[in-house]
Amino acid sequence: MEGIWLISYIVLWVLVLGLGLLVILLYRQFGLMYLGTAEGVSRDGLEKGTRAPDFALTDQHGTAHKLSSYRGQPVLLLFGSPHCSPCRTLLPQLQDWSMARRDVKVLWLNAASREESLKFVSDTGTGLPVLPFPPENNIMERFKVRVTPFMFMLDEQGVVRAKGLVNTRGGLDLYYQELKTGKQEAQIIESEPEPEPAVAQEAR
Repeated sequence: MEGIWLISYIVLWVLVLGLGLLVILLYRQFGLMYLGTAEGVSRDGLEKGTRAPDFALTDQHGTAHKLSSYRGQPVLLLFGSPHCSPCRTLLPQLQDWSMARRDVKVLWLNAASREESLKFVSDTGTGLPVLPFPPENNIMERFKVRVTPFMFMLDEQGVVRAKGLVNTRGGLDLYYQELKTGKQEAQIIESEPEPEPAVAQEAR
């Protein structure tokens, strides 16, 4: 009798531990699913009100760009990649947007090697500064970016005032309004598609 009771006790604990493990796995899975949604990804990036970390990168023309050198004017930082299809659609729109918003300095941070970036520039014909950075560069980690295209609007002091996924000129305008007014439009999150994984993250 005691042997049966002991076996039942062990079986019960095995079931309890098994159920506990199952709950943990389900919780993790739902968490990953949420993080992969547009709303979840929009929570990525440096917190609003945070000063963006400085960096120095060289564009496709060999011109060096130091973020802190643009203090005194708003800056749009856009993290993109040649392997991100929404990025290729967005880049021409971003160039047109930049010509209409001369008050904002636009920098495209490209998660790719210099060779890949030069081909990307040639394919798209963009005249915007495209700043390549290889996977070993930790700039995406410093800005807490996981997917592309992801952007930051910085004010004149280099402080993040707006951030999130973007893939259309309309989205750029909404973030610009948030920069100017401090008010977030709900449509910014609702209008964005499912995010593309960032190449720099995949390479790790």
